[in-house]
Amino acid sequence: MRRIWQRITQLRLPIAVVLALLLAMLTTAPARGQALSSDSSIKVVLHKLLFTRGQLPAATQNDGRDSPFGDDGAPLGNVTFTVYDATADFWGLQPTTPEAMVTAQRKIAAASYAPGQALAAVTTDAAGQATFNLPQRRNGQNAVYLFRETAHPANVAGGQNLVLVLPVKGLTNRVDLYPKNEEVYVPRTTGGQRFVKVDGDTGDKLADAEFVVRSGSGKYLHRTAGKNQWQSISGEITEQYEDAQLTVLRSDSSGRFAIDGLQAGKYALVEVRAPDGYVRSDHAVPFTIQAGKFSDATNLMRVVNVQEPYPPLPDTGFFGKIKHYWHKVTGLLPQTGGARNTVLTLLGMLIFLVSALAIYYERKHNAREKNNEAE
Repeated sequence: MRRIWQRITQLRLPIAVVLALLLAMLTTAPARGQALSSDSSIKVVLHKLLFTRGQLPAATQNDGRDSPFGDDGAPLGNVTFTVYDATADFWGLQPTTPEAMVTAQRKIAAASYAPGQALAAVTTDAAGQATFNLPQRRNGQNAVYLFRETAHPANVAGGQNLVLVLPVKGLTNRVDLYPKNEEVYVPRTTGGQRFVKVDGDTGDKLADAEFVVRSGSGKYLHRTAGKNQWQSISGEITEQYEDAQLTVLRSDSSGRFAIDGLQAGKYALVEVRAPDGYVRSDHAVPFTIQAGKFSDATNLMRVVNVQEPYPPLPDTGFFGKIKHYWHKVTGLLPQTGGARNTVLTLLGMLIFLVSALAIYYERKHNAREKNNEAE
């Protein structure tokens, strides 16, 4: 040691440089039993798998690499995992044997365990994957993490909690875990109804009729991002529905339209716009939604419209009725100009008819006189 010091002094290195070199050697050399530095991190990838009802595999140990279920199970998206730091609580149980390690993991994974503050929450993507980047050591100890499933789709059962104790043998950069879920039957609480718009006389299917949906409490449907909201509307609905951005149902070229996703109960269909050439119905069409049912093509509810009638003429009485049926039979459109034009038209027709009859009888009378003279 004395000789080393003499050589260092012969090199005339500043004492500060020597101390810095010694410090660097001490801090970069790993301690015995410590393969990783305290600031190293590892990527943890959760692969969420969905199994059909009754086919959920038994609990299987993950090796951190490949799926223990082979090709079974489908990737499940929209599942949220929250990770917690359980390092202090885990090592506080002093697990010194393999059996004690398993017991400690079970205690951390138990639903009764109250973890500390969450470190991160990640939702699985379409491939069923959620990725975390986590420190491998915390407060000088090998890190232990608890993964809890904090949100999942309604049609699947919640998964079990996962406890990851680092390091995983042979893995320093990435660990892959494969939590699993099972499909469950969720009774549907909503239903729907199909409709068809028809001509009241001919039964022809009518396109471009528009409707809004009214609840039993008198509020109107406004659907945003798939969620139903109900609004109170004051005033005439035909004048308010667009400004209120109510959900509008429109009949297609075959006269069909439908509504789904309504809670079971009683509703009414309110027409806000009739097809061209037809009268808008002032009568709401009541219908009932049953949970879990959506009527098929054979159970279409008919919604009837009638063609626009020719407007009655004021104070025309009998002549107004003649005019209405005349246009209906002949297909000729009514002329504008009021009752006076109608009366003049009918008067002209009457004069023409009387003149024709007069000419007919006059000719007949003349022919009879000629016959008498000839005799």
